[in-house]
Amino acid sequence: MVANNFTGEFPETFSKLTNLTDLWISDNQFTGKIPSFIKNWTNMTRLEIQASGLEGPIPSEISVLEKLETLLVI
Repeated sequence: MVANNFTGEFPETFSKLTNLTDLWISDNQFTGKIPSFIKNWTNMTRLEIQASGLEGPIPSEISVLEKLETLLVI
């Protein structure tokens, strides 16, 4: 997802997207913290969060993403 201008909470239903490998979230206006359910995305290799509106800190649960090669949070 890039430059979609989404607003509101980051949808909890996204926690079920366990086959995701790449996710770019930028130029949105989400509210709330970076969700801890990202730990469910065990196939994730690239996660980029830029100008998303989401707040830190980066959840410690991210450490279970063993395939993650690129993490960019700005």
